[in-house]
Amino acid sequence: MKNNATPTPEVLTAVLRHLGWRVDAGESGLFEVWMPAGRDDVWVTVPFDEGRGDYEGLLERAVGTIRAVDGNAADEVMERLQLIATAGLEQTKWRKESPVDGGLISWTQGEALVNAARQQLQAAARSAQRMRPRHGSASAHVASAFLDAAYMGQTEVGSFILTAYAPVAQRFYFSRQVDQFSAHPTSADEFVTGRDILNTFKDGTQAVRSCLDQFRVEGRPEIFVEAVTDGISLELVKALSAMAEGSAVSISMSSDHSAVEPIVFMPVDIPVLEKATQALISDVQPVVREVTGEVTILHAGSQLPYRTVQLQVGERGLNVVKLHLTTEMYEMALEAHRQKRLLTVRGRLEREGRLWWLYDVSHASMGRPIGEQMFTEPLFEA
Repeated sequence: MKNNATPTPEVLTAVLRHLGWRVDAGESGLFEVWMPAGRDDVWVTVPFDEGRGDYEGLLERAVGTIRAVDGNAADEVMERLQLIATAGLEQTKWRKESPVDGGLISWTQGEALVNAARQQLQAAARSAQRMRPRHGSASAHVASAFLDAAYMGQTEVGSFILTAYAPVAQRFYFSRQVDQFSAHPTSADEFVTGRDILNTFKDGTQAVRSCLDQFRVEGRPEIFVEAVTDGISLELVKALSAMAEGSAVSISMSSDHSAVEPIVFMPVDIPVLEKATQALISDVQPVVREVTGEVTILHAGSQLPYRTVQLQVGERGLNVVKLHLTTEMYEMALEAHRQKRLLTVRGRLEREGRLWWLYDVSHASMGRPIGEQMFTEPLFEA
């Protein structure tokens, strides 16, 4: 390594695994003996008990032996994994089989792979906020914030490999407004952590694989709908299907530097995933309705193609509603606020945590002045 820090046992075992070494012997919680593939004349001992007097010496000797066997590759891997550990990042890896030697892949396939990986991570972030069969435009902020905090790793020798590193301890807030005040204490129902999102991705991906295997027996696409609570969504299924196009792809994740068994999707899975897509679409029953209220918040500072508005509705169980509006509709909301008039909008109503959101707004109009009698009949009989 270029710095003088000795890697922890966890980082060191991750390095050995990455370099193709194998565990030959050991005792749980105390030590492991590792040997390079194809050799039995070299070994290293990785200690786990910090209380032993030879703990530091064994780690240093292990580093020296690894360098002697693997040369510059060892230094590069140790430096990268040490940096990842220090930054609190966790790895997700997609390995796409390619008919071309040297890990090459066609440009369009490479772009499709990156796009599918992005959609999978976004779907996991959205499901971490709220499990849905179809997310649509819901939970857009948390999905965008998670991708902004992730890193793309170096490519590796072999099949075409895409690697993402994401921070596990960082908080990702459900709305831009809450995010702006994240330095202040916030309720646990207003954010998820990177760990929550990565766990949702792992659970959802494993659930899709399990449902594919179960479908071979039962032949029911509805099993994918039944597993929405495990992290499956329309967006995740479509992204996995796109990634399996043409050749097999394996997805592997790490947890505390420990490898998780790769999850494999193949072209033969695509017809079943398409059936799952239709089942998930059919299960979505959006609540489309009109909502009338006072414009209390207007946010136009975003670079996104929509603006955010909050309405004070005042209905039982529907006190406040947030919505995204086009520029034209936003101008109407702004005018309603200036004239102190109510705004009526129509769209798809969904609840996220404690907030109600109105999506796909198709209509907006100004109504009567605020404070004007809203009811034609008394609420209570005398």
